[in-house]
Formats: sequence, C-alpha cells, structure tokens
Amino acid sequence: MTRNRTIMLAEFLTDTKVAAWLWLTLSCSMLFAVRLILARRVSRPDDYSGTRAFTPVEFAEMTIARYRLSTSVAVGGRQHKFDPITDTVHLTHDVANRRDSRAYATVSHELGHAIRFHDRRLLTVLYAKLGLWAPTAALTVTALSLAAKVFDVEALVYLSKWTGTAALQVAASSVTLGISTTAATALFAIVASDEWRTSFPLALTLMEQAGVFSEDDIAICRSSLKAAATTYLLPFAILPAFVIAL
Repeated sequence: MTRNRTIMLAEFLTDTKVAAWLWLTLSCSMLFAVRLILARRVSRPDDYSGTRAFTPVEFAEMTIARYRLSTSVAVGGRQHKFDPITDTVHLTHDVANRRDSRAYATVSHELGHAIRFHDRRLLTVLYAKLGLWAPTAALTVTALSLAAKVFDVEALVYLSKWTGTAALQVAASSVTLGISTTAATALFAIVASDEWRTSFPLALTLMEQAGVFSEDDIAICRSSLKAAATTYLLPFAILPAFVIAL
C-alpha cells in the first residue's frame, strides 16, 4: 500500500503540468518573501549620526552640475525614480531628508540612470522606452498561458465564456507559451542588466567623486545597491516553471 502511494505521488510530481504549477507557486512565494526582506534592508537607515556637508538633494544638484546635465530634481511622491520623459530625478521626502549612506546611494543610483540616458546607452534607452510595464505584461501573458495549459480548457471556458474555446486553446498552446516566455526573459534581462550597470560601478563612482564619503559609507552603499539590484533578478526564478510546461 505504501509503495503504491509512493508511486502515485512520484507520478503526480513528475507530471510536467503539476511540476510547472508547483514551481510557479513556490517561486512566487519565495519572490515576495525575498523582495520584502531586501526592501527592508534597502530602506533601513544606517547608524550614521553625524551631519553631512550637504543634503541628498544638494548632492544630486552638484552631481548634475558636474556632469552638465539638464536634469532637474523633484521631491515628493511615493517612489524615487528617474523619469526620462521629463528628465527629472524624483525623490521621496524620506530619502531627500535623510543624511545616511543608503539615502545617498539611492540618489546616486537614480542619477546614474540620468547620466546613462544622456549618454544614450542602449540598454538605458530601451529601458526608458519600455518601462517596467512591458516585461510585466509579457510575464502576465506567460502566466495566463500556463494557467490555460495546466488547467482544463473547458473549465476555463465555463468560467469565462466570453473568451471562447478557440482563444483559450491558442493561449494554452506551446507556441504562445514559448513566445511569451522568451519575450519576458529578454525584457527582464534588459531591465536587470541596466539596473546592475547603473549601480556598479556608476553609482558608487558618483559617491567616490564627491570626496566626502568614507570607506564604511561606500561599503554600506555597495550593500544597499546590491540588495536593490537583486530584486530585479527575482522574476527569473519564475521563468523555469514556464519552460517545464513547454
């Protein structure tokens, strides 16, 4: 009896559809957990209790002047980012008012995006045009294709009659899954590569050029930037699920 159950369990787990869905579930859970940990690590202030000669905003303005950019700095909003459309570095009030190493690392990273954009670096320009919505959309299509492939098509039609059987059969095809997986991989590779190149070594170089940060400051910044950049690699943990299902 025990042997039969073991065989049944082995057959169940070796089924490509089940394996793909299990991988997707586990990798998504891991993705959210790791991203939460890394986000807390990046946002946690360091133990620096002194005062800097300039604020993060002033540091940004000095760097922009040194590189002779037309970029402006805006404080406010819920996220820090470089907007290539308006050529503006956006900083949250928290980052703009903090004077610890991680805040300056965040500013350096966003300034790095601005510098690379003005230098017309290919990956940065592609990233600026595509944004995060393109790889996210490709990953969403891939997930829907996997769901249509793993689950019974007729059951999905019953739940979503407006789609029709033909549309779901196309969505569940290996061709659709393969194309969307390839697109998601390529798009996330562009995003991850640009994020890493912006942080290493450009963002660290900007801090070193300022001439006021100690080796400990640079070490904290390197750790913070590495944690932030790692979050862009997490989607790759999901992609093997789609490859298994092909």
